[in-house]
Amino acid sequence: MSLGALKNHFLKSRVLSLSYHIEPTMAQLSKSYLENPDEYFLSVDHGKYYELKFYSQIAQSWKINPAYFSQQELAKYEETVKKMQEFNEFQALINQLHLFFWECKSLYIDVSRDQATSNLWGRATEQSHLFEEKITAAMKKYDNLLEQTADYPDWQEKIKGEIGGQIHLIYTALQTGENFQEIFKDFDKAYFFK
Repeated sequence: MSLGALKNHFLKSRVLSLSYHIEPTMAQLSKSYLENPDEYFLSVDHGKYYELKFYSQIAQSWKINPAYFSQQELAKYEETVKKMQEFNEFQALINQLHLFFWECKSLYIDVSRDQATSNLWGRATEQSHLFEEKITAAMKKYDNLLEQTADYPDWQEKIKGEIGGQIHLIYTALQTGENFQEIFKDFDKAYFFK
């Protein structure tokens, strides 16, 4: 067997064996917290998860030689590669939500630190207009996410609960001021008390 044939057979066998792990992995990712979506896989079954991430990238960029395989094997391989493409897109979405979650969380930490510094020393570490710009950008991004997920109520609840929770912490950490009240006018402040 030539090296090219070995590469083709190995890639096909890995991709086909991982085809049974794609949907359960996507389901688990959708249930994971946005703060650390990989946490479950780190503690339970990290081998298959990272193997799936690796081979989904490889299968997208490498093509196998169809001369080595039957039509059924090729059909199953192509079907699995399409599922892996969906997995990559889904993981990219989860990554974007994860990054936005941490953007909001670090903004909350900055606001809290600024509030504590100004309360202790009588001076602020950042100008309020800089916070105003960052918070306005985060609120616009949050509102856009809610609009984009209007057809998916489960995702909307997840975004409201996790990312909205960080925005609610920012809202409660800020001293009352007209500028900041205007930014949060459309934010559902009572959501966490229902």
